[in-house]
Amino acid sequence: MVNKNEFSPVSGTDKDISKDGNCEKGQTSKDKISPAREQILLQKLIKRDAQLQKEQKMRMQAEKERSLAEKNYNTVTNSSLWRLSWPARKSFKMMKRTFNYLKRKLLGSKYITLAKEAEELAVKNSKLERQVKALKVKLDASFQENKEQEKQKKHLQLQLQELDGADLTDIIKQSKDEGEIIEVLDLIIRNRASLNEDYTNALKFAAKSYINTEKNIKYMIYEKVLKGLQLEEIPEFITREAEKEPGLPLNEVSSFKSNLTRRLRLLRLGKTLPEWILDNKSVAYSFIDNLKIRRPWVSDEIYKFTELPKHDGIVIKPRDGAGSRGVYLLSSLEEIQDVKRSQTLNGWEELETFVKEDFSLGWVDKDEWIIEELVYETIDKKIPARDIKFYCFYGKVGLILEVVRYPEVKYCWWSPEGALTDTGKYKDQLFEGNGVTAEHIKQAEKISLEIPAPFVRIDFLKTGDELVFGEFTPKPGNYDHFNHYYDKLLGDYILEAEHRLVNDLLSGKQFQNYKTINSK
Repeated sequence: MVNKNEFSPVSGTDKDISKDGNCEKGQTSKDKISPAREQILLQKLIKRDAQLQKEQKMRMQAEKERSLAEKNYNTVTNSSLWRLSWPARKSFKMMKRTFNYLKRKLLGSKYITLAKEAEELAVKNSKLERQVKALKVKLDASFQENKEQEKQKKHLQLQLQELDGADLTDIIKQSKDEGEIIEVLDLIIRNRASLNEDYTNALKFAAKSYINTEKNIKYMIYEKVLKGLQLEEIPEFITREAEKEPGLPLNEVSSFKSNLTRRLRLLRLGKTLPEWILDNKSVAYSFIDNLKIRRPWVSDEIYKFTELPKHDGIVIKPRDGAGSRGVYLLSSLEEIQDVKRSQTLNGWEELETFVKEDFSLGWVDKDEWIIEELVYETIDKKIPARDIKFYCFYGKVGLILEVVRYPEVKYCWWSPEGALTDTGKYKDQLFEGNGVTAEHIKQAEKISLEIPAPFVRIDFLKTGDELVFGEFTPKPGNYDHFNHYYDKLLGDYILEAEHRLVNDLLSGKQFQNYKTINSK
């Protein structure tokens, strides 16, 4: 058996970093520059290049203006009209000085003072008129604002885009209460689309402005821009560059959530998707039986809740449930575990109360129930088995989730190499689990190779050292909550799986076990 440390990455490599943080072991800084150092140098180069171009433009503009002024001056001063007008220009200056002298002598200083005061009053009067006009505009705007209804105020706030997430949530709650949710949603959607378009165009413009720049700088700008663009927003000139140059990997375009949503769209278009056929529990069990994999026994009969047998050691669940909603583990009739709520119930009457609430909350749609074997982690202690969920990408496990549900729900994420990892999900409910063995991983990968789909999660129950099949999950709950790193990583896993699957189909792989259950 392989414990949780068996697959841990080996500490230390033959590429140790030297003291300056730039070089591999045995190399000097002149031999090789680390990617991080290269990024810093490229950023400095971009700034210096921009400053140099700015200074060159300023010098060129100044030289152009100086040359134009000199040309105009020479044109004027060398013209015959300028030379002929010299006596007139001299006479005008003398006349202006004479007029000012006579005005002071004839009118006196008192008149001049009054004229200055009149001029100052005129300036003040003009300023006051402008202030009155401004106040009138403000008063009119204030009056108009007071006339608006509450809904119009909300719309103005939204249009100004000055609301944070909490403000928007409050507006949506109030709009729902007032029956105006559709109007508010339309406005939010329009504003978001407009804002996204502005930012998208700005990012595209930034990328295009470096289209003829040195390759290293251009690729750094492109990769930075790609982080802010959705898949459908990426311009063709960037993808064209990626076609011919391996230095632009386009790793930002991969997305696990986008690929799963795309598969859902195919399903809504009426397309047959193998992973969704296996979402049916009875079909999944037939498939697993063909592969000779252990699974819990399940009753063939479908019960109404009032008809359910009251036995120890069973699981009660809705016929078409999801996400542990309506699932109850009966270790005994006095100890019933509510899987969804992570609560222990004290008897059948309390179970009936909780089931009624399941219906009222919409967690259970139909009064159709099945029972199956309760698998224990350890039979002597009667602790329910922990879940082991393998994120399988047609022959490869990309991620593993370990879940304990007793006495409370806790989660532990593992990489395929056996290292603890952070995916961004269940941050407040994490624990350090026991991990899985290499044989467990091989078992999950072998099953996934029998399914002609790029992704499906295969869920098991762990009892002792053995895995007992639970179900296939084509769409994990809250699959959009993975952090950026894992969304991109699992997105790449799906793309690679699609490629392997297409190659196998072109090579004539028949998927006989899947065809057997699909034909029934």
